[in-house]
Amino acid sequence: MTFIHGREQGQSNLQVIEQLTADLVQTALKALDNTEGQALILRSSVPAKGGVWLIEKQIVAWARENGITAVFQADSLVNPHVQGLRIEYLPIEMKVSYQGGDTLAEGRTARSASVAFYMKATTADHRIVFAEQFAKSKTDTIRTSEMQQLDNSLFAFAHAEKNRRSFFSTIVEPLIITIATGGVIYIFYTFRSK
Repeated sequence: MTFIHGREQGQSNLQVIEQLTADLVQTALKALDNTEGQALILRSSVPAKGGVWLIEKQIVAWARENGITAVFQADSLVNPHVQGLRIEYLPIEMKVSYQGGDTLAEGRTARSASVAFYMKATTADHRIVFAEQFAKSKTDTIRTSEMQQLDNSLFAFAHAEKNRRSFFSTIVEPLIITIATGGVIYIFYTFRSK
């Protein structure tokens, strides 16, 4: 939590995404045991995709906690003879959105965050330990006045989409559809009865 002008502020969008990513990486890597003293070779399937660094940061933290002796990036510079645990990952989704404007309560809106990625782990002898997709989401409420402070425009995945419906889409559009449908039914029965 952060404090602004003497009051508590919720987690930023980036913090929420980072926490979801940390939880997912911990869940994914629970399947790996007996890693003490091994080397770890990381490879992102899409190195330029947003959020790769979040997954990588959490994997490196996990490696430190579990006695991994060295962490390498799998690229053209890595010696193919380096033996160790290999983890390949692919970010699928990282996003935040705001739901419904002020409809929840006065001055509050729902924030929904989700993270999904694919991860594959293989041993030094190329045995697959796991290869699966992991996903997690979280919904909370925030003050509408804090929406801009919680956004992070530096990272597209931490900048929330605002799902607000306009006056036209909430009232005028359904009214037009209802009137048009009623008119078609009236005309159908009027001509049918003649």
